[in-house]
Amino acid sequence: MARVLLVNPPSWNDAYRLVFGCVLPPLGLCSIAASLRLSNHEVMILDLNSLTDYYSRRDLLNYLKNVVKSFRPEYVGVSIIATSTAPTAYSIAKEVKNIDESIVTIAGGHHATFMPVEVLMNEFDYVVRGEGEFTLTELINILESNGDPSNVRGIAYKKDDKYIETLRREFVKNLDGLPLPAWDLLDRKKYVLRGFGWDATITTAETSRGCPYNCDFCSASPMWGRRWRYKSIGRIIREVEQIKKEKWRYVFFVDDNFITPVNIEERKRLFQEIIKEGLDIEWICQLRTDIIVRNPELMALASKAGMKVAFIGVESGDENVLKKMSKGIMPSISEKAVEILKNVGIVTLAGFVIGAPYETLKQAYKTLKFALKLCKRGLDAAQFSIFTPLPGSRSFIEAIEKRLLATRNWILYDCLHPVLTKNRISTYMFMRFAHYIFYMFKWIYGKASNRRAVEPVISATSRYLLKNLPRHIISFLKLPVDIVKILSQC
Repeated sequence: MARVLLVNPPSWNDAYRLVFGCVLPPLGLCSIAASLRLSNHEVMILDLNSLTDYYSRRDLLNYLKNVVKSFRPEYVGVSIIATSTAPTAYSIAKEVKNIDESIVTIAGGHHATFMPVEVLMNEFDYVVRGEGEFTLTELINILESNGDPSNVRGIAYKKDDKYIETLRREFVKNLDGLPLPAWDLLDRKKYVLRGFGWDATITTAETSRGCPYNCDFCSASPMWGRRWRYKSIGRIIREVEQIKKEKWRYVFFVDDNFITPVNIEERKRLFQEIIKEGLDIEWICQLRTDIIVRNPELMALASKAGMKVAFIGVESGDENVLKKMSKGIMPSISEKAVEILKNVGIVTLAGFVIGAPYETLKQAYKTLKFALKLCKRGLDAAQFSIFTPLPGSRSFIEAIEKRLLATRNWILYDCLHPVLTKNRISTYMFMRFAHYIFYMFKWIYGKASNRRAVEPVISATSRYLLKNLPRHIISFLKLPVDIVKILSQC
């Protein structure tokens, strides 16, 4: 039996936390922890991201040191899901090695999967590539028995300054075979959706993995595969029952596509089962707009089964930009989707992406106008992101080949800062102004006052945003300073 510390690095520019006060649990680490415990390893999860509201950067590293010294782990696994957290993850590995050089450091997640050589050059001994539950457990079991790590599929490591990458591990075919995530290792009070209330606890769960779509800015398909893999209805119900037992108020299903063309009937049965069992769960998910438009009755059933919020990827209001993104939708589809969700009482958050290398400022302005049009149709919230070629995505490869990157400073790869050479300052300013304009327009238009079905949620969110208005005003006034910082960091 080994002591394993799993660490989630802090993310200082998390848009969900900054705007909606949302702090989500690290589901991947909970799932890995559950797998490790099946092999009788002692596991601790240290979620530094949940502490960013209470500790400075220096204090967080000191907190890490104290935990390592008290828990005395033989292995420290660090999740590098977000590329923007990579530099902090490297600092964490360095601090761990400074405390005890014998501690084995292991990295996993999207960034580690697609940038293993770089990760191994920054104080990490091993990289777990792809899904980590079985790979990390097998790796630690083999190391504990003094076995040969080259026999473990899905890892990369250095030996005598030689880079070694083992055979790729197949994706987990039977997701029901995974243990229930170890939510019990988390401090429930730290995970809240303050936009819905100061005591609105929220956890994360998944019902499927894989994405068959091919959006050029996304790394989900390379990471999880293009084939959908689903948990059974019985397994999902078990997880929901456990979530209810642990008294979480909301659950965010993190599936890249919660409803797909091939699981319409399965989702219908799931919603009916939730209603039949009286689980009384309130949940959030991510949906494609074309799925919503083709299945309005299913949306009504989802609302009855507890869906409170839907995040939809609208991306752009320009048809040509959407085609180049390989999104597979048109603006008219998104407009209909917003109206359908409004009519069944589901709060809608739309994501927009601006600053693609093939987008003009005129097309970006068209996207903002479209967002305001959707506001009139019932859109409740908007998230404007900057086009960011993330490692693993098709856009990253193209940006490297065409020399489009202005910086490789990973801290800026948070989808809130421009990293391409084209229109850096204008893109950044437009993104910031788009947020202010949308929410000012939303406040003036007052569409939310007619949303009786979701009035408690809308009212709580409005109060939270209003309470944080001074902070947003200060942020707006600091825009020139932020621009100077961006120029100095690139």
